[in-house]
Amino acid sequence: MNLIIIKLGLALFFAVLFALSFLKIERESTLFKLYIIFLLIACLIIFILKTLSTVLLIGVAFVFFNFIASILRYQAGQKQARLFIFGFGVVSVAYILVVLDSFGLSSVLNYFPNILMWAFTIEVLALTLAFADRYKILQELKEREDKNREEIIKNEVIQKTAQLNQALNVKSFLLKEVHHRVKNNLQIILSIIRLQNDKLHDLRIKDTFTSLENRINAIAKTYNMLIVDDNLDNIDMEEYIEALLLDIEQSMLQLSSNIELHTNINASLPLGKAVYIGIIINELVSNAYKYAFEKHSGSIFISLNKVQKHYQLIISDSGKGFIYNKNHPSLGLKLIHALIIEQLKGTIEMHTTQASKYIIGFK
Repeated sequence: MNLIIIKLGLALFFAVLFALSFLKIERESTLFKLYIIFLLIACLIIFILKTLSTVLLIGVAFVFFNFIASILRYQAGQKQARLFIFGFGVVSVAYILVVLDSFGLSSVLNYFPNILMWAFTIEVLALTLAFADRYKILQELKEREDKNREEIIKNEVIQKTAQLNQALNVKSFLLKEVHHRVKNNLQIILSIIRLQNDKLHDLRIKDTFTSLENRINAIAKTYNMLIVDDNLDNIDMEEYIEALLLDIEQSMLQLSSNIELHTNINASLPLGKAVYIGIIINELVSNAYKYAFEKHSGSIFISLNKVQKHYQLIISDSGKGFIYNKNHPSLGLKLIHALIIEQLKGTIEMHTTQASKYIIGFK
């Protein structure tokens, strides 16, 4: 009998712990405090109480309390309590019938001697379904949380993208403003040089000013095109070089008007490289105008093409050529070598003994 009472006490003890966990009862609630009282009573049954009838009444009270608690938790939104209600409802009915029979108020056990066993079997099945139901609910919660998390991440990405686009627009505006100012400053410098050049009478000095004007103009042209196209990484070199050659031709009219220019341009370059190429073309074409032709007539050829990942610039003329002195190069050739080797990280081949030809390669 003592062993039966201890088993009933242990059953009550673990039933309380199970109910607290499964029904997710908050620590601050009245239900939690009542369950703790039943936990203490279970300890008393195990160690002190030895009266079977009292233990059975406590068990009946707990079953009814558990049944009511599960109903309250279901009403509070704990959906998985519905099968808990069913399981303990069956056990409650069975307990009532057993207690009535033990007090001689019923004879159900004569017809159904294993009623408690069947009731507990149904309860176990119900709780098994409850666990499956709980798993399904947890899975739905997880999916909902994942969806919410995805939505939060999506909103954050949209927000960050909007912020980055705004910052990019501000940067683009500021950069465009800087290019406008550079262009205006270059135009002011060109205007000052032209005004000064008009006042000069010494042809040697006048030629120096003209060369300086063409060099600055080669830079200014790229900024003019940049402001029109608004694309730092894609300067149309055909349009740029044609405009640059037209300016050089206008500045060299006093030297010759019988020189033909031939171009084959099929490339685009970012701003930095376009500026260097413009200065190089300005130097070599201006030199051809000045020194290549004895009768002030001939042809100049300019080609710029992309071959795989490399660019090739070829500038040649049909003039008399010259003997290149490595030890005493002109200022223009010094500038060209500096731009090709140091800035473009490229190579240059020079053929100048008969007609002049420059082959420049860079990435």
